[in-house]
Amino acid sequence: MGVGRGPGDLIESGGYFGGRGGPIAQANFIRYGVLRLFAIGGFAWGVDSGPMFGAGVELRSRSRIGFRATVQDYPMQEEGVDCHAHGLSQSYCDAIPHGGRPYTAHRPSVQFGISWR
Repeated sequence: MGVGRGPGDLIESGGYFGGRGGPIAQANFIRYGVLRLFAIGGFAWGVDSGPMFGAGVELRSRSRIGFRATVQDYPMQEEGVDCHAHGLSQSYCDAIPHGGRPYTAHRPSVQFGISWR
């Protein structure tokens, strides 16, 4: 298990640039030859800040260099819309995702990289 890594992300969406970063921990599950499967978790600050959970695979040659791919999820609590306070009709609120009620949104992220030891 590894603790203390601190990745950073640069995010672009429709001309908007942002970033996030924070500490993560990694637990290695399977190591078979050049293949390693692992789970990761941590916390990020910045765009889509909050907890992060994920998993990945690393392929490492006999040298110190390897290729790494991870899939991560940043679950976030989205606020609802108080339709009555904003003077909106119920039919309008029903058309909003989740009927204007609070919900948990998932912000997936796929990352590829080079690793070394």
